[in-house]
Amino acid sequence: SVLGPNHHGSGKPISVYPSGEWILPNGKIEIDTEVVSALIKEAEILKPDASAHLQEHSIEVQIPFILTRSPKAKLVPISMYDYSKKSIKKLSEALFKIISKSQERILLVASSDMTHYEAPGFAREQDFKAIAKIEKLDLDGFLSVVEREEITMCGAGPVGVVMETSRLLGAKKGEVLIYTNSGETCSPGTEVVGYLGLVFK
Repeated sequence: SVLGPNHHGSGKPISVYPSGEWILPNGKIEIDTEVVSALIKEAEILKPDASAHLQEHSIEVQIPFILTRSPKAKLVPISMYDYSKKSIKKLSEALFKIISKSQERILLVASSDMTHYEAPGFAREQDFKAIAKIEKLDLDGFLSVVEREEITMCGAGPVGVVMETSRLLGAKKGEVLIYTNSGETCSPGTEVVGYLGLVFK
């Protein structure tokens, strides 16, 4: 399942693409309707709504990486603009129940940029305030610091869901694989976007 922010606010607050397939330049990926149906039954806040995904890029950018590693993978795309702690916990509990019962391997991915359009040093400082809470699987602390420090990561909700679901599944910590910013991969500038790769273990 890939969870991403709904930047446009279209469709339902927490929406899953219900069926069919997504076509990308490097292949296509089928929607896992079995898992989608089970999740909709388990989580009343999750609504089937294709319209929330039509103008959104946050999930589709992850698919080429998934297909490269697992060409036969299926997709459960969940788009969010409701980042309330109550909703995050409800969706996390539903995902935990479905994953715990499943005979298949289910990968959870949260798609999010980190700090947007700030100087590299300030972006790093801001981001690591959030990362410190993510590493500890501290959902309350994470949501609080993002709000208090006005950290401009776009996918706090999706990250919170994957963090909390991982904790329920028995993860003890988050481990940073890489932290970088857009200035490291293109022309260095005074304003960058932060990027983080992290796994829960």
